[in-house]
Amino acid sequence: MGTNPPHLFSLCRVDGLNSRAWLVKCVRCENMTRTIELDIMDRINILQVLPKEENFATLKLVRKIADNIGLTESEFAEWEIKEDVEKKLMTWKEDTDTTKEYTFGEKSFSIIRNALKKLDREKKITNQFFNTYEKFVGDDNEEEDN
Repeated sequence: MGTNPPHLFSLCRVDGLNSRAWLVKCVRCENMTRTIELDIMDRINILQVLPKEENFATLKLVRKIADNIGLTESEFAEWEIKEDVEKKLMTWKEDTDTTKEYTFGEKSFSIIRNALKKLDREKKITNQFFNTYEKFVGDDNEEEDN
């Protein structure tokens, strides 16, 4: 019984996307991941646009994305996050760096990207989503990813 060779990864900056977006591709098995720096606003935006209805496999990935980027209890405490449900408003301590790196598989990245593109097609992009849109879509106006 043979053993599988180790994974070999290539790393490159993704053109057209935020300069802090990186594409990592396993040369052996062709799996790709993207590592992107997201701040608290990006994370909230993504959670808002993720599909609520989809096929089962996609919804499983949507749950994983939400679990991965969702705010934690320690972040609520550390950043002094406050929610005003009536005003649909969230605030946090000023001058706090809320940026963290997150890695997304190819399909997870496409789910987020397509959700943002859908907002754009429907002309529902607001200034709130501007930076998040740039990180996942950039200037790319191609059709939806598969």
